[in-house]
Amino acid sequence: MDPNADRFLNCVMSRSEHDALFRIVAVLLIMVLIPALSVETTLTIIEDYEEIEDMKNQLFLGSIAIAWTIVLFIQYLEVKGLSSHRIRDMEWVESLMEYSRSRGNEVSRMEALLESGRMGLPKKALLATKATFAVMAALNFAIILLFNNGWIEGGYDVQISIATSMLIFLEMTLVSLHIDRTTVEHDEIQHEFTAMFVESMGGDLADIGPMTTLVTERRLKVWFHLLLTTATAGVYSVAFNLLTLHRTNLHVSTQWDYEERLVATIGRLEGATRVERVESEGDRSLVSRIVSIVKRDRRRDASGYDDTGLTKAIAG
Repeated sequence: MDPNADRFLNCVMSRSEHDALFRIVAVLLIMVLIPALSVETTLTIIEDYEEIEDMKNQLFLGSIAIAWTIVLFIQYLEVKGLSSHRIRDMEWVESLMEYSRSRGNEVSRMEALLESGRMGLPKKALLATKATFAVMAALNFAIILLFNNGWIEGGYDVQISIATSMLIFLEMTLVSLHIDRTTVEHDEIQHEFTAMFVESMGGDLADIGPMTTLVTERRLKVWFHLLLTTATAGVYSVAFNLLTLHRTNLHVSTQWDYEERLVATIGRLEGATRVERVESEGDRSLVSRIVSIVKRDRRRDASGYDDTGLTKAIAG
C-alpha cells in the first residue's frame, strides 16, 4: 500500500484521539441544571438553618463559584475539542495531498492553500485556549473574592446572582462567537481543499466530489443571535452556545462520513479485496466504527493466502 494512503488511513482510524461529538441535551443539563441546583440547595440551607447566618455570604459565594466553574469547564471542553479536531485535519489534508502527489498528480494549488496559513496553527491555538481559560477562571475567582470582601453589600443573593449571571452569559457569548467563526472558516477551507484534491485525482474520485456541509451553506445570522442575547439579558446565550455546538457536531460527523467514503475508494485504488464498516457494540453516541482493509499480497501462508491486513477501530 502507498505510504501516503496508509498515512491517511491511520489518520482516519485514530480520530477517537482528537474528535468528539457533544450531546447537546447533556451539555444543557450540565451547564444549567447542576449550577441551578447548587445555588438553590445553598439558598435552602441558608434559610432553614439560622445558626449558619454568619456564613451565608461564604456559602452562597461558594455555590456561585462551583456553578461558574462548571459552566466555564464545559466551555473549555467545547473550544478544546474544536482545536483538537483542527490538529487532526492538518495531518488529514497533508496526507491526502501527498497521496495525490505520489500518483503523479499536480498538487501546487493544494500546497498554496496549506502554505497560505488559512488553516491556522491549531497546536498553538490549543495552547492559547488553555491559557485563555486559565486566565478566565482566575478572573472569575478574583471577582468572587471581591464579592466576599464587601465589593457588593446588601441583598447579596440578588445582586451577586445578577452580576455573575451577566458575566457567565458574556463569556458564553464570546465562546459561541469563536466556535461559530472557527467552524465556518475551517469548513470552507476543507470544502475548497477537497475540491482541489478530487480534481487532481481525475476520474478516480468522480463519484465522491468535494466535502460539503450545511455549516457553510446555512450560515448563522450572528447579528440576529446577538440581538436576541441582548434582548433577553443574556439568557439566550445558552441557546446560542448549543446551536454553535450543534453546527460543530454537524461538521465533524459529515467529515466522518466523507472520509469513510475516501477510505473505501482509496482502498480499491490500492488493490484492497475488501473494505468493510462494522458498528461496534460500544457506546453508539461516540459513533464507533471499525474499518477493515485486507489487501492481497504475493506472500502466502500454508493455506495459500496471506491474511495480513490492517484492522483498527474508528471512534468519534
